[in-house]
Order: sequence, then structure tokens, then C-alpha cells
Amino acid sequence: MHYIFHQQLLILVSTRTKSLGINYYTTLLTLSGYTKEQAKAKIDNLLKFENMIAPSIIGQEEKSKNNNAIDEEYNVYTLDQLDALAPNLNLKTIMKNNKIDKANKIILTEPKWLKALNEIYKEENLPIMKDYLEIMNIASAAGYLGEDFEKASTEFNNALSGSQGEIPKDEKAINMVNSALAEPFGKIYIQKYFSDKIKNNVKDMTDEIIETYKKRINNLDWMSDTTKKSAVEKLNKLNIQIGYPDKWYDYSKLEIRSYENGGSLLENVENISKFAEEKSIEELNEPVDKSEFALSPQTINACYNPSSNTITVPAGILQGEFYNLNASKEKNLGAIGAIIGHEISHAFDNTGAKFDCDGNLNSWWTEDDYKKFEEKTNKVRSFYSQVKLDNGKNVNGDLTVGENIADIGGMACALDILKQMQNPDYKAFFESNAAMWREISTKEYADYGLQYNEHSPNKVRNNIVLAQFDKFYETYGIKENDKMYIKPEDRLKIW
Repeated sequence: MHYIFHQQLLILVSTRTKSLGINYYTTLLTLSGYTKEQAKAKIDNLLKFENMIAPSIIGQEEKSKNNNAIDEEYNVYTLDQLDALAPNLNLKTIMKNNKIDKANKIILTEPKWLKALNEIYKEENLPIMKDYLEIMNIASAAGYLGEDFEKASTEFNNALSGSQGEIPKDEKAINMVNSALAEPFGKIYIQKYFSDKIKNNVKDMTDEIIETYKKRINNLDWMSDTTKKSAVEKLNKLNIQIGYPDKWYDYSKLEIRSYENGGSLLENVENISKFAEEKSIEELNEPVDKSEFALSPQTINACYNPSSNTITVPAGILQGEFYNLNASKEKNLGAIGAIIGHEISHAFDNTGAKFDCDGNLNSWWTEDDYKKFEEKTNKVRSFYSQVKLDNGKNVNGDLTVGENIADIGGMACALDILKQMQNPDYKAFFESNAAMWREISTKEYADYGLQYNEHSPNKVRNNIVLAQFDKFYETYGIKENDKMYIKPEDRLKIW
């Protein structure tokens, strides 16, 4: 494990978000004992600091348009080099105090940001930086500081997302434990709700999808045999995590005290944070542990980690509309099968394509093949940027390109498996996929997601993806004048 040094900064970007943030911070500071005038002065300083540092930070929009963003983030430094880059910050002392000064390789994602921070770190700016840090610390702890702080946090989140009301206290308690002690909580979940029969069934499905993916790669007409060999090697070395970890971390040394025993929620959260930090420090300079589960077992999600070439499918997603042990193969392929194919496709999206079979940032392409891949990637960017939503706004094709590539790749792979079945029920497959993407959201939440979420809206992830495939047109008799019709020459295909 290396130590990754990067900026942490909340930039209040839109006018609405900025206004909500200012009101929220004012409430937190007055609850902490400051007058409104004192609170205003501190928030003014926070905004001054953000305006000073923001020009030196690579924004999400800029990063999403840069095909070399990952390469440019991988900047290897020693501690001496890091210290020389920002001498005012006295990083050697800071890292020693945090027990991370022994790191033999430090990844600095944005040198420009650190240089800017070094210039800002002057005596006259200390009050500004102290106010910024104070507000950020209070905001991060608001949920643990009592009912008044918790109420302020809830009201802010409701205003931001357009939601109403409060989550019931018992649900809050479950969410708190699930967030703070995800793995031990997950162990209980596994014992109660999961079976090895499900795990083995999904593992078999995953193996079938991987083998199908290999065939698709070997049949590509735009990729050379040299690159195909490397791509298949990446699939052969894919680390598969399903359900829960093979080994559970030992939490016996973690101290949790009840209120009756003199403890508090804030103290317990701080102890959990310190415990997790010490665990990370133990892994410093050690090889990456590819068996370490990337998500808690109860998480309703899945992911791919390019730096370890690992897909993770937790037990939490293997239920409901995503998966049913007793459902038909078509239904399960339309849901969890498409998701597994999606995660595997991330190994070959615009980010995953930069990492080799061992998870190293290392090109495995011929120069000509990679140019062809970039052309196809840019076609995906352009196509999705033209997709208009019901509210008249467009999808951000640059921001969402990696997820869109994965959506299309996963669907292509699942459909190939159906082709090998006798009399497959395509309607069950497509409608299972549609059911999986159903959602209800507020206008505010949808607008926020459109601006910041690297995934396209769920309706797009279903309707636009399915409209890329001939079998969808055949199944539902879609004709040229229908709304979901896309000209054959405009349909997207990479993997």
C-alpha cells in the first residue's frame, strides 16, 4: 500500500448550493456558541480560502474531458521531494505525527495544488485557514453532537436533495452502525441472510460472463492479436469477490464504551476512525492485499478496482430485483448478469484501459489499437452528450463516459449468453433489466446527479443502452419512427 496525498476541499459551486451551505454553516457555528456576526466572519474566511485554492485544483469537468487524467495523477514522490515541493508546510513533521513518514512511495495526485497551498500557508492567512478547518471539523461531526446539530444536518440535506421529513430513529441507528462498523455488521448480515448456494451460483454466472467476454475480445475486428492477448490475460487474472470476504478483520482491540460506562457517540466514532487509520498505517509499504473486500457485504452495489484488477459483488445486491436464486436464467442475466458484465467492462473502459492485468498503471496496448479505442470512446462521449432528458437537459457525455462504456459492454456480454440458450425469453431478460433501474427521485436530487454523478440517470442506463442492440428491436418490433429507434450506423459498440 502506498500513501496517496491529495487535496480535500469543499467548493461551494452553484449559487443555490452556496446559499444553502452558508445558512447551514451559520447554524452550526451559532450552535457551537458563536454569535451570528462571528459566524459570518468565519464563513467569509472559509470562502476566501476556497477562492484562493480553487484555481489550482483540477475540476471534475476538466478531468472528465482529459483522456490522460489518470496518468497525470500518478506522480511518485519521496518524502524529501514532497517536503522540497512545499517547504512552508513542514510535511515531514506532519507525516511523522501521523505515523506515515516511513512511506517509501508517495503518490501526489495534483502537484499544482500542493504548490498553491504552500504559497497560501503564510502568517497572514492562518486565521482564514483555521476558520476553514474549524467549520469543516464541526460539519463532519454534526451528526454526533446532539439533536440540535443533527436536526441542522437533516434540514440541510433535505434542502439540498429536495427531500422532506426525518428518517426514523431506529433506522438512523442502523445506518450509523452500518457506516461506522460496516464489516462486523456485515458478518452478522451474512450469517442471517446469505448462503453459499447463492455465492456459488453467482460465481458460476461470473465465470460464464468472463469466458463470453474473452470470446467477444477475440472476435473484435479493430484490435490486433497482440493487444487481444493482453486483454484476455487481464480477464484470466481478474480477482473475483462475491458475497463476503474470505477472512474477517479482528476488531477485538477496538474500544466502544456505552453512555452508562462514560462513553459518548462522538468518542466512539473517533475511536473507530483511529482504529481504521491504524489499520491503514499497518499496510504502509506492504504489497496490495487483493483478498481485502472492497465493499461491505451488506452493500447494495458492486464495483471494479483497476489498481487490483478486482470485481466485487457483495451479498447485499444479490436479492430483490437484482437477483433471485429461483428466478429464470434470463431474469438473472438481465439484472445481476448485466451488472457483473458492467463491472468487468470497467477493466476496459477509459480508466481501466490504463491498468494492466496486475493492477499497475501500465499500457498493454499497441499504439494503433489505443488510438482506435480512443476514437470509439470519443464516439460514446459525443453520443451521450446528445441524449436529452425529460426536463430538457442533456447528459454529460464526458463525465459519464466510463460508466456508459461499461453499461454497453455488460449488456452485450449478457446478450451473447442468451444467444447460446435454447428458446431464450428475451422479454423476461429486457424487462428484468428495466425493473432493476426503476427509481423515484426529487427534481433537486436528479439535477445534482446530472451535474456530479459519473453515472447517467437510470432511465438512460436502461433505454439508451438497450436501444444499441438489434435483439431489442426484434423483441419489441421497434420501427424507424419510434422514440427509442437509433439508426444502425449510429449504434455504439466497443466490446
